[in-house]
Amino acid sequence: MRKTESILDDLNNLVRSKGYIYALCMLILEEFHYDIEHLHDVNYKDHLGIQEVSLLVGFLLHKPIDFSYPTHPSYLLRLKKASIELMKELEQSLIRDNQETIKQSLQKGSASREAEVKQLNFFVKEGSIVEPIIYSGNGTRLYPYDTLLKAKYENDEDWLAHNCGFTITQAIKIINRIQDKLHKNFKHFYSFMMKGKRNRTEDFNVGPDAWQYDFYPYLDLFNEIDSETKQTDISQMSEKNWEAFYKNILNLFVLHRDDFGQEDFVEAFLQKFTTDQVAEYNTQFNSVGDFNYFRTRPILLLEPNGKRYFIPLSFMLYAILYEAPTEWMVEDKAYRSTIMDHTAEFGNNLTCHLLSNIYYPEQMLRNVTVKCEDGNTQKIDILCVINNKALCVQVRSDRITEISRYDNNREVLLEFKRAIQEIYNTGLNHRKSLLNCNSELFDQEGNPIILSQPIDEVFLMGVTTKNYPTITHQAHLFLRKKEDDPFPVFTTIFELEILLHYMKNPFLLLYYLRQRSKLTNYFIATEEMAYLGYHLCHKLQTIPDTNEVFIDNIYAQYIDQNYYPFKFGVDKWIDESKDPIKNRWHNPWFERICKQIKRSQDPDKIDILFHLFDIRPMSVDRIVSRMRDLKEEVKKDKEISYTSAYISTEKLGLSYFVAPSESIVELSTKLNDYCNLHKYMHQAQYWIGLGNFAFSNRPYDLLIYRKDPWVQDKKMSKEVKKRRFSLDRDQNK
Repeated sequence: MRKTESILDDLNNLVRSKGYIYALCMLILEEFHYDIEHLHDVNYKDHLGIQEVSLLVGFLLHKPIDFSYPTHPSYLLRLKKASIELMKELEQSLIRDNQETIKQSLQKGSASREAEVKQLNFFVKEGSIVEPIIYSGNGTRLYPYDTLLKAKYENDEDWLAHNCGFTITQAIKIINRIQDKLHKNFKHFYSFMMKGKRNRTEDFNVGPDAWQYDFYPYLDLFNEIDSETKQTDISQMSEKNWEAFYKNILNLFVLHRDDFGQEDFVEAFLQKFTTDQVAEYNTQFNSVGDFNYFRTRPILLLEPNGKRYFIPLSFMLYAILYEAPTEWMVEDKAYRSTIMDHTAEFGNNLTCHLLSNIYYPEQMLRNVTVKCEDGNTQKIDILCVINNKALCVQVRSDRITEISRYDNNREVLLEFKRAIQEIYNTGLNHRKSLLNCNSELFDQEGNPIILSQPIDEVFLMGVTTKNYPTITHQAHLFLRKKEDDPFPVFTTIFELEILLHYMKNPFLLLYYLRQRSKLTNYFIATEEMAYLGYHLCHKLQTIPDTNEVFIDNIYAQYIDQNYYPFKFGVDKWIDESKDPIKNRWHNPWFERICKQIKRSQDPDKIDILFHLFDIRPMSVDRIVSRMRDLKEEVKKDKEISYTSAYISTEKLGLSYFVAPSESIVELSTKLNDYCNLHKYMHQAQYWIGLGNFAFSNRPYDLLIYRKDPWVQDKKMSKEVKKRRFSLDRDQNK
């Protein structure tokens, strides 16, 4: 595999090719433009992503764009193909380097100064800290930033109006106009493209190997839009027709000054988001993470002092508007602390709103004060408590926000590392205090918080409102931690929304966080959505005879294909057999058992659920099948029956006891004796007992849980020997 630098050099040379701008327009149309009704059919792995197109445009802006026509139309197809091939090669190169760096860092530990320097050098070199690793998922671009923009900057409109000449409301108005106008342009492309390639050879009588084949989706662009007579055979197109094609395909992405509106704030907006592609060379952009004018000002002025604007990826404006104003305000020293407060408040409010979808109000506390045993106090942004498990969430957007997304140097990385380490150390202190029974908790009004039972496990989560898809593994690599300290989960507010969509209750969320923390050094992925996609399809569990697992980004793309159709209301059209997430394993009887446990008042119900979630799907199917058969046997024979399963890897046992009569006292006595005996017999650490009446409609009627350590007991040893002797005798008969 070639080095990343060589691939980037080839890409830089490729965009200098004559007529490349028209090949780029074709690429963008084909890679990003499909209607919402076909969203679930999109295979993101076969498409370029925002980062990849941004890189191509960034290189293109090294010099004024060359609008001359190619020597032959088929040359555009070669340019297009070469772009895709080089991008795929670059993707594999970056992923290879990234995975190797992650693997070595996790093996050596970040406490080593040598490993630390190597990590910093890697991220400076590849730009991974400020730019997501190139991958083919496009989900981020679909996120409706506009729904959050007003909430994020609702207290900063005066500053924006005074210092920028426009407000967020006005900026959204302009972007919506851009989107509407471009959509009208694109309809001349959509009308044919939506048919796909199925019938092109039949409709136009061309062979699949003919170069004209790939131009038929653009048939409407070969003539003047309003022309009454139109040539429909690509092979017969005149030079004039081809000139019309080049002009029209470029104009699909071009707006005139009047299209933006005539209000005073429009000019101020354009000054903030426009790059003069003739005057402002982008030569400082040489690698993935270097500053790229296009990533901050994606509207390209075609001629100096002109009235025409080229907008390759208009949806980027929402994402940039979401991030950029914060960076402008941070640069204003007089307003810096104000925007930090506003950003923190926005992050806290949004995180609480998302968590409230799965936690009840009484389970979720904001701005909690912890008074430690030594008299010191600590502040927790959001504390979610259910039974004996706590989720400690730190929404520390203020520190992360200070780090410019587009800088790429050692100082920025060191600051990022310090910020992450500070957040983690704070979380560890919170965890230690919460696990200390002598600590006192107070709500934001100063009232004491009385917990129903002591907390025995605390999960740590850090959330940022910035869009850093790769913050998950970057944060873990930079952390200095003791071997026994838990890994936190660092994520973005955008990923948290998706995570909570699938983890529909606190028990599923806490189990996911438990597995993520416990198996951080085992599973390696470039972003949180890849972990989530894998967990939904297979569960984050170790695989026998495997030391580590690299999770492919295809699992993040499964999330894109499943979540965004839901977001846009077209998820009912998805064929479940083609969707790994909708078609994942499930066992209805097992789910009924878990649901009943969730609703119970058992103080150990989360631990019990964790044990059940740990059982592998094939084992669950066997156990449930045996349970259901046993129940039918008791209905028929009217005699007590029972079965047990022991999972040595988890030191966990499970017993199922079925009785024909409905005496809860008798069932309780016999189930307890049976479970105690089998727990001792297997020297198990944990044991779950489920008692059921044969004619009950519920999956179980009695639940017991044993978690006491195994201890040698003479009386129990005799009972075990007696039990084994009885079994041997019965078998000999």
